[in-house]
Parts: sequence; structure tokens; C-alpha cells
Amino acid sequence: LTACIGMTVFNRTALNRFVKNRRLYQRNKITFAFVAKDKMSDKGEERLICLDLNPNDSGLNLTHKMAIDVFKARKKGTNDMDGILKFFTSLPKWVLSIVVGVVKFLDKHGWNPKVITEGDTNYASIILSNLGSIKTNSCYHHLTEYGTNSIVITIGTIREENDRKIVDIWATLDERIADGFYFAKSVQLIEYIALHPELLNEKLSTKIDYQE
Repeated sequence: LTACIGMTVFNRTALNRFVKNRRLYQRNKITFAFVAKDKMSDKGEERLICLDLNPNDSGLNLTHKMAIDVFKARKKGTNDMDGILKFFTSLPKWVLSIVVGVVKFLDKHGWNPKVITEGDTNYASIILSNLGSIKTNSCYHHLTEYGTNSIVITIGTIREENDRKIVDIWATLDERIADGFYFAKSVQLIEYIALHPELLNEKLSTKIDYQE
């Protein structure tokens, strides 16, 4: 599914837009973000992972890279944002309040440095959440004013109905980056790729001539 979405974004570039300070921007790269837990328990630490999609990778390579990133994050026991977050939380509350205000101001104008934005899921093209991995149904997740993320997709638990495997996939979209017709055609393209899995052997950036 992730590979299908990746190919779709390369073909439907408006999905890779964001709105900041009342202006519409087009990203120059596609980034997927997700969370991996160390352990499937309440005490399991969460690792934030951001993966830049390589247009020359195949869909299958993308899936492989995601698995590797999850393994590395769990083995390392930390992620790129941990140091920054620990530094901020170690500050006195009055200092932290000022720092947060400055960061929000810089974010509004697109001036936050890479040391803050790199590895932050709020700045990803799409946030993916596989809730099925924790035996939970998919749900709608709100977007935030902070960052540049415009799409959140959640995947539920796979179940069987009438001898068919079914999974619910829910998406929250910023309606300012495209209209409803564009979103609908994008969903149709995801479905088309899923029904033609041989396309996943091609480059993610392969142009797909799909008509309804």
C-alpha cells in the first residue's frame, strides 16, 4: 500500500503541496513519516521515522527501505529528534515558553532550520499510521497548524468478509492543496496500482497512463 501511495504522489504532484502563512507551496521532495514502537507495550518507546522517496527506486525497494529504517531505529534506541526534544524539555519553563514561541513564529514564515525540521513528522508529505499492527481500526487523525504536513493516512486491521480480505483505510486531507475531484482521481489511481501489482516493479516516478 505504501508503494502504491508513493507512485501516486509522483504521478499526482498536487498531493505534495502544503499551505503556510496563506500561501500555497510545492515540495521539491516526497517524504513519508511513520512511528515505530520498540515493544508492543505501554512502556515501548516510539521512534519517529521520516523517509525521503527516491524517484528511481521501485515500489518494492521502498517497502524494503522502510523495513530497514524501522529495524535501525529500534536497534539504535533513539531517533534524530530525541536530542532536540531532550534539550528543549531540559530548559526552565519560562525559557521553553519563549523558545516555543520563536519556533512557531519561524515555522509560520518557513524559516525553521533543518536541524528542527529534518526528522520531524510534522514536516512530512504524508504521515502513515498502521493501526492494524496494534489490532486497532483505522480512524481520522487531525492535521496541525504546525509544520507542513497536509495528508494523514491510517490503516486498520485486516479482516475477512465473504471469503475476501478487507482493510479500512482512512485519510485526512488539507482541502486547500487540491479540489475534491483531484483527490478522488488520486484514490482511483492508488486502487489501479494495487490491482496491477506488476507496476510496483517499475520506478516510483514512472508515469502511469490511467484513465477511468
